[in-house]
Amino acid sequence: MICLRCLRFLFYLPGETKLENIDLYWFNLNHDTVEYEINGMMILYTVPYLLNSQRQVYNHTFAGQSTINNSINHIEWIVDRDPLSIDTTLVHFQHVKSLVLFFDLQEMNMNINSWNVLLPFLRHLKLSFDSNPIKSGMSYYRSVTPNHYRCVILEQFRRCSSLLECLTLNWSVIELLLEHSFSPWPTVRQLNILMESYTNFPSASLIKQLPTDKAFPQLQYLSFGGRRFSFTRPESLATQILSCFDALISSSSKFIIFHVNRCCVTYISFPRTSRDILLTLLTEHVRSISNHYSSSKIVIDANEEIIIWL
Repeated sequence: MICLRCLRFLFYLPGETKLENIDLYWFNLNHDTVEYEINGMMILYTVPYLLNSQRQVYNHTFAGQSTINNSINHIEWIVDRDPLSIDTTLVHFQHVKSLVLFFDLQEMNMNINSWNVLLPFLRHLKLSFDSNPIKSGMSYYRSVTPNHYRCVILEQFRRCSSLLECLTLNWSVIELLLEHSFSPWPTVRQLNILMESYTNFPSASLIKQLPTDKAFPQLQYLSFGGRRFSFTRPESLATQILSCFDALISSSSKFIIFHVNRCCVTYISFPRTSRDILLTLLTEHVRSISNHYSSSKIVIDANEEIIIWL
C-alpha cells in the first residue's frame, strides 16, 4: 500500500489548447487559481481553493471530496489572501510537519489575536515574502508584502510552532528580525538563509547575533543558499566565510555546522585550482583555532557546496 504525502500537477499543453471554465471546474478550480502558458507549463495551486476540499482520485478520475487527514505532513501554499482571517483553513495545518508558504499580500487584518491555531507537529517551516512562484515568469513581478505585515506573520508562527526545528527565510527577513529585536525562536536548531542574487556576503556583526538568546539560542546549523558565492577569488571568499564562522562559534558553544552555497544551481568556477586553495585556507584556519576543532571536517563537493562540520 502506498500512502501519498505530497502531490503536484504539471501539465504540458499543445498550442491549440483553450481552457474554459468547464475545464477548470473539473479540478474544482477557477481562473483565479490557475496560471498556465500554452506550449509551456501549467501550475495549479491552492488559494483560494480550500484545503478542506481535497480531491480523491480513482483510476485517473477525480471523484468526491475528502477532508485533509493526519497522514498529510507537507503542504506548499501561496498565500495571496489575508492569512489572519482564514481560521477554518489554518485548522488543517495542525497535523502538518512541513510547511512552505509564499506570502504575496497587499492588505491584511492587523488584529494579531485573530490567529489562535496551534501547530504542535510543525518541524520544518519555509516562509517567502519576496516571490510568488505562480507569477515567477513575469520578469517585472515582485511580491509587495509590507514589512509590518511580515513582522506580524513571523510572530504568529513563532508563537504557534512550539516544536519548530528548521526555519528557512530570506536574508532580508533575517535583517528584519534582528533590527526589530523580536522575541527568540527557542526551539530552532537549523536556520537556512536564502540570499538574493544581488546580496553580498552577510556581515559577521549580524551573523554573530543569530545564535544568541535574543534570536536563535539553540542554533546548531546555519546555511546560506539561493545565490552562489563564486570560487573565482578563493582568498576573498575564505576571508568572508571564516569571518562569519568565527562570529558563530564565539557566540555559541552549541554550533556545529556552517553550510555555504546550499542547494544552488550547478556551476563550476574557474580556475579549478580555486577549490583546492579555498579548502586549504578553511581547513588550516578552523583547525588552528584550538584543539577542540582539530578533528573538524571541511567538505567542498562537486557542486561547490561548502560544509564546515565541527
